[in-house]
Amino acid sequence: AADAVAIAQRGENPGWVMVQLPFENDAQLVQLVLGLGVDAELLEPQSARGLLLTELDSICRIYGESLE
Repeated sequence: AADAVAIAQRGENPGWVMVQLPFENDAQLVQLVLGLGVDAELLEPQSARGLLLTELDSICRIYGESLE
């Protein structure tokens, strides 16, 4: 959306920045977070966190591991 605005502020941990970004849907957000790897933490929404865990479990299974 053209009127979307990102909001950033310093995180609680040194070197981290908390960013709020608007997304069309959870899948789009999850793909961004997966691309950032361990350099990002998805805090909310809970629905996207659940989808992220599902995606991570699928990735782990490809490599013969499981999150369980």
